[in-house]
Parts: sequence; C-alpha cells; structure tokens
Amino acid sequence: MTAALIYASLERNTASVGLASVLCTSVTATNKEIASVIRHQDPASSGAAAINKQATLGLAVLIAGVGGDPQEALKSGTFAPGTIGDPTAKGNSCDDANDPVGCIFTQNLLVEDATAAEISAAVGSGGTGSGTATSTTQTDTGCDGGDDEEVDDGATVTSTATASVVTVTVQPTDCAVPSSSAALIATSVVRLLQVQQD
Repeated sequence: MTAALIYASLERNTASVGLASVLCTSVTATNKEIASVIRHQDPASSGAAAINKQATLGLAVLIAGVGGDPQEALKSGTFAPGTIGDPTAKGNSCDDANDPVGCIFTQNLLVEDATAAEISAAVGSGGTGSGTATSTTQTDTGCDGGDDEEVDDGATVTSTATASVVTVTVQPTDCAVPSSSAALIATSVVRLLQVQQD
C-alpha cells in the first residue's frame, strides 16, 4: 500500500523542462487514499517547491494512515530543477534501464521536499501544516495531439496549491485535436487528508 501511494505521487514527465503535468481526469481512483494523493510536479515549474512539499507531507500522512512508515514519503521526490529552454528536455534527470534500484537513488539525484522533522510534525498533527498559496500557468504552444496527461495541443494549465488543496485547471486552445481531447477541459481538485479511519 505504501508503494502504491508513493507511485501515485511521482512526477510525470512532460515535453519540456518546467512544464507542469496535468492530472488524469478520465479515471477516478477507487481507493480513497490513492484519490487523495497530490502528484509531484516538474521542479522547474512555477510554484513547484510549494506543491511538491505539500505532496510529500500529505503523502506521509496517508502512508501513516495505512500503517506504513511516513518517512518513506521522502522517496517520492524528484530531481533538482533543470534549465528552462533545455533543448533535450532532460533537465537534471537520469535514465538507466539497467539500474535495478533506480538511478535517481544510486546517483544521489533525489531532492527531498521536506525534512524528517516536518514529516513527523505533519503526521502528528494529522495534517500538512500551514502553507502559502502558489499559482502557476503553463502553456504548450505545440499541436502534437499527444497524451492528455500532459499539457499539449496548445493547452494552458493553471495549478494552485495551498496547505490543503491543489486545484488544476486546463483549457485547450484552438488546435485541431481529436474529439476525445474535449475531456481535457476540466478542473480537478485533489484534497489532502480526506481519509476517514473506518
């Protein structure tokens, strides 16, 4: 269960450094803990430091709620911010298919978004503490008709994070895209700490 929660919180790659990913809205998680997870964002995207910290602290609370070690939430972090405009779109990431552990760990590239003390405090209070609202707007001007889980097809994504909620709003432009992309016009709100102990 801990591994599933961590996986749900991992950053999803996008087509350029600093471009935030968009939550999938076509499928709703059956498990209430998974549905409560906040996804990490590209560390170079606007507001990512606050979003990623809240994601880690909220994840720690969820992990503790299923009986896991909340400090494991630190493993959900991502890489150091890359350079906006990097033509390779690689940033500071790594890719080694032959690394059984994961190169982000073996090459010490993981950036932890919170401290062990902050996680302990969040779990102890049953929440993620206070946080400053941050907002970011990203636009991909391409019309590649690609995966709707990324900002593509000229879409603009605006995400706002506070201590207890992340709201992501996506609005495509007039690119010629498949009709299925109409589902991309959505606002998804992921709330932390919705888990009730039954």
